[in-house]
Amino acid sequence: MTPVFRSLRTDRLCLAALAAGAWLAGTPAADAASVAYNFSETNSNPSQSLDTTTPKGPLGSSIWNDSYVTTTGGVATGTETNLVDNTGANTGMSISWTSKETWFGDGGGTTQDQRIVLGYLDDGDQGGANPGVFVTLSNISYSLYNVYLILASDAGTNTTYTSQDFLLNGSTWIFGGASATTATAFASMESTSANGTWTRAIAGVQTGNYALATNLSGSTLTIDGLIGAGGARGSLAGIIIEQVPEPSAALLAAAGGMLLFRRRRND
Repeated sequence: MTPVFRSLRTDRLCLAALAAGAWLAGTPAADAASVAYNFSETNSNPSQSLDTTTPKGPLGSSIWNDSYVTTTGGVATGTETNLVDNTGANTGMSISWTSKETWFGDGGGTTQDQRIVLGYLDDGDQGGANPGVFVTLSNISYSLYNVYLILASDAGTNTTYTSQDFLLNGSTWIFGGASATTATAFASMESTSANGTWTRAIAGVQTGNYALATNLSGSTLTIDGLIGAGGARGSLAGIIIEQVPEPSAALLAAAGGMLLFRRRRND
């Protein structure tokens, strides 16, 4: 009876190892590669620049690319090449953007997180010749990735505002999916608004300061924001592209561990 007991116990442990491997495969690693870009209101005010040492943003990245530091064009419409990732390594990725203008929120700039949402690309709320925010990311090397859109606006004394939707690659709305909708967003990082906390904005469910789309693919990503209308704003303060780790490594490790464990038990 003893060998049967050991076999059952081994099988259960093997199944547990496989389940753990599958869970790891679907969970982004804490040190996954990412590229973050901040849109500043100006390139001449040091109070809006970001450092390279303080963890900041939804992923706690220390290193951000920033329109304050270097652009071709200007802060409202520009291009930047050779973006670096969260380790400072050159990714070869590039970004270009157009907007009506840049603007700034009503929050302070004491913390790094406050500075991320202080300046932003304005949404062209006058319509007509102002089509709204449009961003293109090129040469994305990640086979699968998540995209974070940092939301912010000059909501005055209001703690929140209504955010317009953003169309990804001309096919999917980041809030509404098949059709555009709106979401409630925090206006700043002040204690009266987000209180320094990063939270995902989910339409009709949760107020937040970033929108999230997961498991995207393709070397080019376009982001097309709706213009401001009816009090809703389509402003954009930043973008993060986060690599989704390949699941094969975790699954292979779990499977290898299972086989090794079973072989040792049989021996």
